[in-house]
Amino acid sequence: HVIVAGLGAPEDSRERLVKELRAAGKDVVVLEPDPHHPSLDTCRNAGAICLVGSPLEVTDLKRARLNRADSVLVLGGSDRENVALLATAATLLGPQGPPTKQEEDTLAP
Repeated sequence: HVIVAGLGAPEDSRERLVKELRAAGKDVVVLEPDPHHPSLDTCRNAGAICLVGSPLEVTDLKRARLNRADSVLVLGGSDRENVALLATAATLLGPQGPPTKQEEDTLAP
């Protein structure tokens, strides 16, 4: 799945990106800190899973299943926050990154 780390300002039209990803057959998880963001309903209607939480918080990244994500779209308005998110994700994933499908299959109970 693809994690969209925040929807940004309403004029950023990130919901359009979410709709395009869904139309391309991608599973999408939106991680948005604002529970009243005007684009959340559009993203849900497009079939995305929308979680309210901060992309900068370890617990919220775990809820979004960062360890199973194919990619994370880091499109925040602040370079400082974008770098912090990438650093947090790298720490959570470790030096090897996410497990491959083959590794997951061998680790499954």
